[in-house]
Amino acid sequence: MPRYNLAMDLHTAWFALQPSAPFDFEKALEHLGSTSPFQRDVSIGPGCLTRAIMVEGLPMVARVTSTGTPDAPGLRCVLWAGVAINSSLSATAARQIRTFLGIEDDVAGFYSIAENDEAMAPLVRQFYGYHQLRFPTPFEAACWAVLTQHNHWSIARKMKETLTRELGPTLVVEGLEYRAFPGPAQLLTAGPHAVGWLIKNERRTASLLAAAAAFADIDTVFLAEAPQADVERWLRSISGIGPWSANFVLIRGLGRMEVTPLIDQSLMRAAYEVYGPDRIRRTEDVVSIAARYGRFQGYWVHCLRLRSWIERHERRRRVAVPEPGVSSDR
Repeated sequence: MPRYNLAMDLHTAWFALQPSAPFDFEKALEHLGSTSPFQRDVSIGPGCLTRAIMVEGLPMVARVTSTGTPDAPGLRCVLWAGVAINSSLSATAARQIRTFLGIEDDVAGFYSIAENDEAMAPLVRQFYGYHQLRFPTPFEAACWAVLTQHNHWSIARKMKETLTRELGPTLVVEGLEYRAFPGPAQLLTAGPHAVGWLIKNERRTASLLAAAAAFADIDTVFLAEAPQADVERWLRSISGIGPWSANFVLIRGLGRMEVTPLIDQSLMRAAYEVYGPDRIRRTEDVVSIAARYGRFQGYWVHCLRLRSWIERHERRRRVAVPEPGVSSDR
């Protein structure tokens, strides 16, 4: 994979982004640094994040910094690349950053519904200004869906890190290496032998390459603007992408927050923890509550899952770090 050496003069560009208020960049950084599946993809500094992305087949490094407040938000993004950054590259990079941070999401509309939901209202206050973090591209979301199918999250993350380390292009910025997750072209060039050797799973290898072949030729406008049913049908035509994976890509890769959630065990548990046994007895109860949120169903689900994720993370942290004065030797 191409590696740009330390002596290379990189090209730079910058642009401003205007998130939909409220937007709390600090909450995004907190989630990225602690409980997010992206935590090892980003470098976090005071009030900023830096990560590598693939833009039109080229590696870039983007640094995003907050220039506003949660109720009057603004972001500044600096790009580095080994080639001159023209308007097309800059526009595609901006679109990926907007997707990654979910900055255009109408969270205020979601909040207006949640205000009348006494179980959800406390979560809205807790996550005020947080926008759902997503994968920069739907292809990366599809790969993550394949890697996590019937697999432990930590094992899937190691697989993804291995693919990034071995196949993802590397860019050196300010003395630090940043690796982008490989795009469809990189996986297809590597082929089944190399990809299979890296992740040690024949079925997942075939699914990853099927996704790479599909996304290599798809029109991104179709994915972003076509009716949900058409996009879902196309996703499910990819070998290895079933109902759950298609739903995941629609929400976490494309930001299609109007998507009706698929009810799995983890969502049932998350809803039960928030709404209690009197309201959550069967899957139909979850579907009924979600329907009240209309085009914000995805946000309702995400808040439930995020709360559950944070609770589990905190429990693990408390077990791993004994209280002062308490011996861990039992």
